[in-house]
Amino acid sequence: MGNSLYFAVNDVTRPKYQKMGSDCFRYATKKGRVDVTRFYEVPGELLESPAQLMALATEAIGVAASYKNAVKVAPKVVPKKPTVARKPTA
Repeated sequence: MGNSLYFAVNDVTRPKYQKMGSDCFRYATKKGRVDVTRFYEVPGELLESPAQLMALATEAIGVAASYKNAVKVAPKVVPKKPTVARKPTA
């Protein structure tokens, strides 16, 4: 977003980003600021270190996959067609 790179985090990986001084993704609305703590900015200095960046990216991909797998989609309910009463045949 903009000039920043954000990676998916969870409760286990978030403290690592906070320790590096990163902030979560945030945006403004009419009602105020929204903090999206599921994504944290990758520190700029790590962008210059391919090995460290690759390690964080691999970890973030695993986190994102776990979020995807954790989302439960409700089954689609298809309404039944109304039954039409038939007239008895004589």
